[in-house]
Amino acid sequence: MITPSSVLAPCCIGRSLEGRLFVVDRFGMTGPILLVVAAIYGNEHSAVTAAERLRARLLSGWAERRDVRVALVGSSNPDGIAAHTRENARGIDLNRNFPADNFQSEGARGDQAKSEPETRALVELIDIIAPHAVVALHCCEPMLDYDGDSRDMARVMHESMPRDVRFPLERLGSQPGSMGSWMGFERDTPIVTLEFAAADKRPLLEQYGATESALDAAMRWLSRRHTGGDDTSQPWPDLPHDGEANHVGTIPASSAGGRPIRLESTAPLESLRSGASRPILLLGGALDNDWRSLQIAEHLRRLAHVQSPHVDRPVITIDSLNPDGVADAAPRNEVDVDIARDLAADSPRSAEAQLGRRLVDDLAPRLVVGVRGRDHRSGAQYRSPDDRAPPEALRASGLSMQTRPLAPPLEYCLETGHPVLQLDVHEHCGEGRRAPETLMSPSHFDHPLEAMLSDM
Repeated sequence: MITPSSVLAPCCIGRSLEGRLFVVDRFGMTGPILLVVAAIYGNEHSAVTAAERLRARLLSGWAERRDVRVALVGSSNPDGIAAHTRENARGIDLNRNFPADNFQSEGARGDQAKSEPETRALVELIDIIAPHAVVALHCCEPMLDYDGDSRDMARVMHESMPRDVRFPLERLGSQPGSMGSWMGFERDTPIVTLEFAAADKRPLLEQYGATESALDAAMRWLSRRHTGGDDTSQPWPDLPHDGEANHVGTIPASSAGGRPIRLESTAPLESLRSGASRPILLLGGALDNDWRSLQIAEHLRRLAHVQSPHVDRPVITIDSLNPDGVADAAPRNEVDVDIARDLAADSPRSAEAQLGRRLVDDLAPRLVVGVRGRDHRSGAQYRSPDDRAPPEALRASGLSMQTRPLAPPLEYCLETGHPVLQLDVHEHCGEGRRAPETLMSPSHFDHPLEAMLSDM
């Protein structure tokens, strides 16, 4: 049932100093290429979250609808993200380590350009895919900073933002060894740095919406600029791949709307088919397609597949079991079938629900995890067929353990003999004493993931 595939698969093109994966996601099949790079400074967590939101949206066919291709590097400094540091594990500022003519070998910039594996991976990726434009996501002064001949792209991004959240246009000047210097001036590629305000100065949720408007405008601008170009009709170039990294496959059927259902695993698919090990299965978009649940599912996927260099327990992630509904955050597919309810029905009639059930039956997971948005409070519900209490590591993770009705897909998994964990994401973010970012923060679920990997 599960077959390896490289079609639009996340590709590991290198590893950080501490062994974390350097992953690029590709979306769209033809058109000019937009490269989006996030979190080159590991302590800029809003950029990480923005990239997680963008990936969830890109899964819905966003790039295809704009006639562009998007390469997304959501964790360009994975060691820094893990350690909450600006620099990488060697203390080098990666955004001063590019092979620009103005590179300066002093202090935290490195003894020479491209001295760091993370920089080398980005440079190699850029050399291979030759992007037509670049957007870099940063924090924490709101602005659209541009280098080289990039003002037109920066202007359309600026004008697309809602007036009350519109980031100012800036041209701060090229920094020694920066990506902006290298791309904007030496490679003559439009590059815009999109910086968020700090969370305590402006609500992040507003900024994320404005950012998505700006990126949509950048895609439209890029498509218009390169319409009919010879280099835009070529397929994605082959990328180098770490053979020991993630294993990606597709389920041999698609949604009602013809969209692929993607699978990603931290272990070889063959070993899972043979029953040699029982994985943790994360079903994205199976309980609903609310953007909150997709974002949290994407956050957990990134932590398990990218940020954890040595995962002992295999983890399998389905990006969205209902890709048709991602664009509109809808629970129904293109022919109006509610996938969550259909999965739990006596005789599922949708291909998506039938595939989801066969996946659960074939893999015999040790734990099935689902995420549900639009709920009244954040928390978790753990159930097992033998009514065991939640594992100690999960109870100690800081997440509120509750007893409430499960969503239909998890009820089915429980009835067929599989322990389940339902993560609920708060709906009314602005209410109560805590700020929306606290209630919505993906990091709220980091400790539960660690508990899943260590004790389940």
